[in-house]
Amino acid sequence: MSNDRQKQVLLDAYTAGITSPAELAMQSCMKVEHAYQDKRLNAAYKKLLALLDKDKRGKLRADERIWLAYRKSHCAPDPDAGQADALSSFDCSTLETAKQAATLENRSSIERLKQ
Repeated sequence: MSNDRQKQVLLDAYTAGITSPAELAMQSCMKVEHAYQDKRLNAAYKKLLALLDKDKRGKLRADERIWLAYRKSHCAPDPDAGQADALSSFDCSTLETAKQAATLENRSSIERLKQ
């Protein structure tokens, strides 16, 4: 992945798709972005895990469990709200996943410099 691509948190297509007036187009766009960010997060997590010693790996696992609980709570939709809230919740989850992926990618860069 190029440095420009690493700095870009969200795909360009997501920005275009999320502003689409058609709800189905938005949902489709959101699903693609979420899948991309989830894959990116998992790759960053595995890469960082491989760079850490045993103690730091345990801490990273614990930190990720805390982050997952945070994302679930922070981005939870209101069960009494409508479709717009569900879309907002999914968007929140996607954005939080992208931010966490960037955080782990940066941590990997720092760990590589230490070695």
